[in-house]
Amino acid sequence: MIEEGYEKHKGGAFRLPGLTQWIVVFNSPKLVEELRKAPDDLMSFTMATEEVTRLLCNFNIHWELISQNEYHLPIIRNRLTQNLDVMFPELHDEIVASFQDNIPLSYEWKNYPVTETFINIIGRTSNRAFVGLPLCRNQEFLEIGVQFAYDVMTTATILYILPPWLRPIVASMLTAIPNRIKHAEKVLTPVIEDYREQKEHETEVRQSKVFLSWILDEAKVEEQSTGRLANRILVINFSSIHTTTNTFNQALLHLAATPQYLRPLRDEIEQVTKSEGWTKAALDKMRHLDSFCRETQRLHPLTCLTSPRKALQDHTFGNNTFIPKGSTVWLPSLSTMKDEEFYPNAKEFDPFRFSRVDIDQSRRRRDMVSTSPEFLPFGHGKHVCPGRFFASNEVKLIMAHLIMTYDVKMEIEGVCPADFCIGVSRISNPKAKVMFRKRAM
Repeated sequence: MIEEGYEKHKGGAFRLPGLTQWIVVFNSPKLVEELRKAPDDLMSFTMATEEVTRLLCNFNIHWELISQNEYHLPIIRNRLTQNLDVMFPELHDEIVASFQDNIPLSYEWKNYPVTETFINIIGRTSNRAFVGLPLCRNQEFLEIGVQFAYDVMTTATILYILPPWLRPIVASMLTAIPNRIKHAEKVLTPVIEDYREQKEHETEVRQSKVFLSWILDEAKVEEQSTGRLANRILVINFSSIHTTTNTFNQALLHLAATPQYLRPLRDEIEQVTKSEGWTKAALDKMRHLDSFCRETQRLHPLTCLTSPRKALQDHTFGNNTFIPKGSTVWLPSLSTMKDEEFYPNAKEFDPFRFSRVDIDQSRRRRDMVSTSPEFLPFGHGKHVCPGRFFASNEVKLIMAHLIMTYDVKMEIEGVCPADFCIGVSRISNPKAKVMFRKRAM
């Protein structure tokens, strides 16, 4: 339906039926840029996502408090991003250790379930930055995060199709999420107390490389309770790990289906790490690897629609597209990124599409984290994903280690399993497996 509307209404806009109202899809780079520049008191991202937030608040009162005070977002956007080079050695260390535990080296080919294996590796790596050692390797804690995300998505789907008056009643009978939160608080409490004690007893400001210590620094008095902090860490896990895992999984599946690209990727990684070592500076120079991951994002965005904005007043855009107050506008991420007008041979996987561009073109517009009206995996505009720099570095570092350490292939040569679609969401096939062995050459 989205694809049909996109083809019929190029350069304009079209409507789609939602569960509770019609939604509007902007179908033009010019309209996308107008929407990006529109002030929040006209086209609001916060109000567009409010219904989802309200659903989550039905079964987690802390979520409402978190949504009202998102002080963690500037920390992600600024402090986490600015400290990526400092955190890099620890992230690399965790990746090496987690691969040893999850995919032991062997010269024999062995099949591994992609999602199950890499949600653990990415969960450990992410939490090395979020909560540090030893909790990032605690399987009980990692499992809470995985199950919490599953419970949230399942419960939110159930509540979404119910009338608003019935949602709190049904939510009160669904106990999985409150139980997960209590479990997470129990596991996180000793770690939070330890960070708090260290902070109180140090005379100088603690320069920790762990995200938890930063939110302790910034949290106001009412946000300092162990329960509030544990909940925020759980929400950050939910928001980051599953999206990063999906991006990585899609890249891995393409690599396993087209192993001929292992050699040029290895050559680049070997050349760069030989002169730079395993550093962020080295990762930034891996242009083919960055292009490989960006091309994967282009073909496999997490959703077919992105970057919602709710109209807080009637407004007419430049091409006379009228948006009445209360309407929600979305951007067609998948259709845009498969459009031949913007990408030649757009439906084909071309891993070095973005590393072959003219050297005079702006490099920043072609790397994994850059956004534009034609490239929307992270959204576009002032509400673009704040954690995209951390996520892209994590995906590329894990890919680089894998490429240098293992050979990979699909069990059925060259066959990349189809995405699994639920509504407008698209995820890597949850049943997909990839064969690994120790690198032979």
